[in-house]
Amino acid sequence: MIKIALEEFIRRRENQQLLEKINAACEAPLSEEEQVLLRKMSRSHRRLVEGEW
Repeated sequence: MIKIALEEFIRRRENQQLLEKINAACEAPLSEEEQVLLRKMSRSHRRLVEGEW
């Protein structure tokens, strides 16, 4: 019983830490290189779906 509770606690703690890392990464501003890449991807996507809507 204690073993199961400890495993569950550890699993939840690891999940919480992972979530915190993901949230921190999402809140970080984009670098200049990432912004350029995002603009290029947007233009490419726009050309791919042009006329489909």
